[in-house]
Amino acid sequence: MHVPQALTASPRLLSRTVAAPSWIIAGNVHDNCAFLSGRVHEVGLCLFEAEACLAYTDADLPPALAALPLTWHAHLPVDLAWVAGPHGAPGVGAA
Repeated sequence: MHVPQALTASPRLLSRTVAAPSWIIAGNVHDNCAFLSGRVHEVGLCLFEAEACLAYTDADLPPALAALPLTWHAHLPVDLAWVAGPHGAPGVGAA
């Protein structure tokens, strides 16, 4: 059931936001977000691996994402060296 149908079926859900992760079908982030557009209100960008995410380009997160009628939140990398403080993040040099 698509979000608009679900909200119509249950009016008390009208004040809630329905979100989905950015990886639910085979394809890139844009393919997934385009698929989700109109089905959910918000997409959680899955940025689980620091090195891979730091290497993202416009091909991975194209500017066209901004035109989709979605709101966004991010799931941050789980492989950061948190005990090392801000300098434990990949790609961050010493000051």
